[in-house]
Amino acid sequence: MTDRRTPGNGPRVPSGAPGGGRSGQGRPPTRSGRIRTVGGTDRRFTWMRSAFAVILVIALTKLLWVQTIGGTELAARAESQRQVQQVLPAARGSIVDVHGDPIAFTREARDLSIQPLVERRNAEARRDLDSRKPTWDELVDQIADEFVAVLGDAVVREEVEAKLRSEGGFTYLVRNVDVTQANAITRKFPMIGAERVDIREYPGGALAANVVGATSKSDDGKLIGLQGVEAFFNDQLDGEDGRQTFDRAQDNTVIPGTLRGVSAPRDGDTIRLTLDADLQWHVQKAVQSAKDSSGAQAASAVVLDAATGEIRAMANDNTFNPAVGVGAELERGADLGNPAITSPFEPGSVQKIITAAAAIEAGLTDPHEVHSVDGSITMDGVTVSDAWQHGPTPYTTTGIFGKSSNVGTLMLAQRVGRESFSDYLERFGLGQRTGVELAGESDGLVP
Repeated sequence: MTDRRTPGNGPRVPSGAPGGGRSGQGRPPTRSGRIRTVGGTDRRFTWMRSAFAVILVIALTKLLWVQTIGGTELAARAESQRQVQQVLPAARGSIVDVHGDPIAFTREARDLSIQPLVERRNAEARRDLDSRKPTWDELVDQIADEFVAVLGDAVVREEVEAKLRSEGGFTYLVRNVDVTQANAITRKFPMIGAERVDIREYPGGALAANVVGATSKSDDGKLIGLQGVEAFFNDQLDGEDGRQTFDRAQDNTVIPGTLRGVSAPRDGDTIRLTLDADLQWHVQKAVQSAKDSSGAQAASAVVLDAATGEIRAMANDNTFNPAVGVGAELERGADLGNPAITSPFEPGSVQKIITAAAAIEAGLTDPHEVHSVDGSITMDGVTVSDAWQHGPTPYTTTGIFGKSSNVGTLMLAQRVGRESFSDYLERFGLGQRTGVELAGESDGLVP
């Protein structure tokens, strides 16, 4: 017999009983009809927790490194970024004459500069924040007005304005400005930089230029002697720079209380010469005049103190002005050397005084002895005459040198003899350097 059951009339299974529900897994359907997945959520949470743990470990490791091993290195790097070691330049010493009057000295000055493009942007930024702030064009007018007011004829307004309105970076506005004038400008306009420069001044212009020499500037702006006294005594004139260390903030200001390691500069020594500036000026003028009027190729003069042998004046023709600049003077054809000590010359009648001293020192004559002097004399096949025609004439020893007689001088030289005369030349220092403390001195030439 077959049991037929109408759908829906069979036995019901409770929903909570095993095998209940449509899925047969004992889970009730959600409202949407979809089953919740718990395992996926747990995996995501576990992954995030692991990632956070890794990040925390890395952070702690980095913190530990910073506070221990890498701390010293980072601190040193930070200090090097804010630490500034500044050179305090020493002033080059002066050169003065025997009376202490300056022939060369150093003047401290400032080169004024700006970064136009940067300052234009800064002005625009300030203007955006405060409409009462001046525009860059207004600032340009104000700065140009200040330059003209402070520096006067030493500056051209149009040139300053053109540099301020340029599109370039760093640019010098005016060079070699007096320190007081520069400070007046930078106090009013802090965006203008002031760089220290040393200017070598020669108040007498070409006065004793061949003796004193000139200077040039090294790459770091330091004055260096080129020739003459400036070069020979360069180490003494140079002095010794000082140093100081401080920490600088981001706005380039000094952090208070960080100044340390200060050593003051030692300025160069003053070199006092035996030259007399007034006498030097007159001798230089006379030398140039003599050269020009005589048509000579060159002229030099040295004036000595007869009692001490000290040089009171040393002059050459065609000298130069170190204040103008060595390059410009060379182009003009000026002589930067000192031929009075570097170029041997034939002494001529100056040599007669050595013959006189040798003959008298050796007791071979005295100032009052009378000599019969002919108009000419022949020695070693060479005939030498006096500058004027005359027959045998009586001259005393004093008269021979008073008249500058070539013949009378050679007569006395014959008495002295070759070997003795050579010895006197050496004892008078001919053929030897004098030790004048100027570079390039010649030994001279004695046949």
